Amino acid sequence: MTHIKDYIQSKLPDAKDLTRFTGLFTGIADLDQRGFTLNPGEITLVAARPSMGCTALLTHIALRCGIQQSAQTAFFSLDLPIKLLTARMVSAMAGVPYWQAVSAEISADAEKALNDAFQELLSAKLYIDDRKIITVQEIREACAAINRTAGLDLLIIDAFPLVKHERNKKGVEQLMEGLRAICTDLNIPVVITAWLDKLVEKRAGHRPTIYDLGRYEALVNIVDNIILMFREVYYKPETKNPDLCELILAKAKEHPHLTALTNFISKTGKFGNILPLSEPKKEIGLHG
Repeated sequence: MTHIKDYIQSKLPDAKDLTRFTGLFTGIADLDQRGFTLNPGEITLVAARPSMGCTALLTHIALRCGIQQSAQTAFFSLDLPIKLLTARMVSAMAGVPYWQAVSAEISADAEKALNDAFQELLSAKLYIDDRKIITVQEIREACAAINRTAGLDLLIIDAFPLVKHERNKKGVEQLMEGLRAICTDLNIPVVITAWLDKLVEKRAGHRPTIYDLGRYEALVNIVDNIILMFREVYYKPETKNPDLCELILAKAKEHPHLTALTNFISKTGKFGNILPLSEPKKEIGLHG
């Protein structure tokens, strides 16, 4: 049993700095300012249809945490190789379309923006593993190694269902247990992605619900938070708000359900705020 005074003094040298009790900010203003954070010991699932922008959202979170909040971040990319993932990060940071960034003809302004983005990326506390075939135990060992040498504040796994496991009930259970063990043992927030069922495309309006994760029932049961990504332009190219992106918090451990709004510029993979909102403070979350 721990006395509250001892706990506060061990975690918070300056008791006035109450923002240190929060988790990591996502970098999405409408989520951050409404109190949703990535908390130690919690697993957050981000789900969408393919090509909706899940990977872009994860890289946005990784950069927000790894640069602006100085959080040691491990990013496991089972979908994209590190070369392409890095290029997309730089493109989003610079606000320069990926196709333009790799073009032989590039403007001086775009070149400067890309160079500045590369320099900023060098400061990121970010580790990337792009193995296509990897087990949850190998992820656990890699995270433990980072934690021993540098400390680990956040784990991100893009395309989590591709983690190697036996395609039966026991294999799925072991996969879920392994994920929860990483989150609990290291006491860090974990963010993963999965895909929504195709049935959502047949529904009027196409707005996703938690039931569109039917094939990942075991995953739905084990995670603490679920964010469903929706962009109307995905289904209606002629929409009046092509950059509007909805992040639907369909399941939350310690937060009411909500729909957060943000802008997503698909040609650069960059997320931005709908309105000029104040920046949240940069302190990272507590551990233990």
